[in-house]
Amino acid sequence: MILSDTDIKKSISQGTIKINPSPDFEEQLGPCSLDLHLGNSFKIFKVSRYPFIDLKNGVNVDEMMEEVVIKDGGSFIIQPHDFVIAVTKEEITLPSNIMGRLDGRSSLARLGLVIHVTAARFDPGWRGRAVMELGNLGTVPIVLYSGMRICAMTFESISSSSEVPYLEQADHKYADQSGATASKILEEPGLKAVPMVGAKIPSANKNHPEYQYLNLLQELIDKGHEQVDAGTGVKTYSLFGKQFRFDLSQGFPLLTTKKVFWKGVVQELYWFMSGQKNIKYLVDNNVHIWDDYPYRIYREKITKGLEKEMTKEEFIEKIATDKDFAELHGNLPHVYGDMWRHWPTKTDRTIDQLQWLISNIRNDKSTHSAIVNSWNPEYLYEMAAPGEACRFPICHNMFQINANGGRLSLQLYQRSCDVFLGVPFNIASYALLTIILAKITGNEPGEFIHTFGDIHYYENHLDAVKEQLLREPLPFPTVKIDQNLREIDDFKPESVELIGYESHPPIKASLSPVGGIVTKDWKEFVQNSKKN
Repeated sequence: MILSDTDIKKSISQGTIKINPSPDFEEQLGPCSLDLHLGNSFKIFKVSRYPFIDLKNGVNVDEMMEEVVIKDGGSFIIQPHDFVIAVTKEEITLPSNIMGRLDGRSSLARLGLVIHVTAARFDPGWRGRAVMELGNLGTVPIVLYSGMRICAMTFESISSSSEVPYLEQADHKYADQSGATASKILEEPGLKAVPMVGAKIPSANKNHPEYQYLNLLQELIDKGHEQVDAGTGVKTYSLFGKQFRFDLSQGFPLLTTKKVFWKGVVQELYWFMSGQKNIKYLVDNNVHIWDDYPYRIYREKITKGLEKEMTKEEFIEKIATDKDFAELHGNLPHVYGDMWRHWPTKTDRTIDQLQWLISNIRNDKSTHSAIVNSWNPEYLYEMAAPGEACRFPICHNMFQINANGGRLSLQLYQRSCDVFLGVPFNIASYALLTIILAKITGNEPGEFIHTFGDIHYYENHLDAVKEQLLREPLPFPTVKIDQNLREIDDFKPESVELIGYESHPPIKASLSPVGGIVTKDWKEFVQNSKKN
């Protein structure tokens, strides 16, 4: 028999059913149920290194979840399609002859918030806070607040008192729970946590475009040729002449099997597109992917007695705080943006290749031969005049545009490719460039095609590569470009919005700054850095 409001109130008042804190009957009591409030403890699934949950052998649930605690009255946002474990504010104690049943509120369900649709029964003798499974089936985030009415409990009188109430059962693993308690399925007989590193499960979607990248990682491990950099002695394993294709109408190719530094992608691309060559802009925006190269030049000046000793951290701090120092030591002449926007000529004029490219696309709706080139032999390797050699590697050295039928595609040729650290960044950067160029020329994004010359992984990246191969791709995000963007010089980092990016955690690996003109001093510095 389900208890009426009268019986619920009577049972609570007599202490047969215990609710702590004591309920406000005027607010919480319904005709045959008692509303409960949302607590402040949540558990969410984080992206895990485990590729699946094995319900036979078990998995370490604690490693897969993280707790989020908010202040009383604070907010918690549940994203579309997210699953969250939450807890009630109230602690409930049931007698041996009454069971409880938990249901979500209809008003919340109509917004897409599903509350505790399974395991809704609370056995006689149960004690603790009610843990709820929440899911957002809608298409927009929902903001929840600690203390809001979240669910309702009904109480049913059973035919006689339970012989073995919940607290006296051998399996009472959820008794006295006070926070958002994760699954304790491993405590059931015959189950145990097992290591799953190296375990893989067949993917439901082997057509995911990220498998181009993962398959190439595996091919490099299986078939890569050993190479040793003549200047630094750094060892790589490489292949020559590979290609990826990404249809940009099917999502934005920001790789998901490890987190990619999106802010760095956008800020660096803006740095290129605006024709800058000093790293101060990047440093000021907390993007440090180019720090090594100007410091490399500064280190060589130290060894020659031309500059005082300074650590890399001190050097970057000086770039950030001393404008004159940054102007003297932060410049990287003939870097990508410099070549895109200020290609030098034998006269005093420079060529703005990027603006020419845009004009070409606008004037010829089926252009197929427009190219922007960063590879200028006059400043590269031994081809350069003494003292004029570019001191950093030009790796992604040329891209070509093809416009056809209102769709704009871009193909990048990258002569030298660090597959683990660099290529995920390069894919995102040039895919975004494709979308920007399409937007300002009145086209739809087509394909981004990435063609590789020497593609390789560094010897010290092997373990990181293997870890990434254990992971399954997640759906690609999308990007949104400011609809008011009309000209390339109007683009700013805030002109682009990344939507729906979910990824596995980052995998850290050290940068190997090789390439360019390698002097004896730099070679010794790299070798000493390895020892330290």
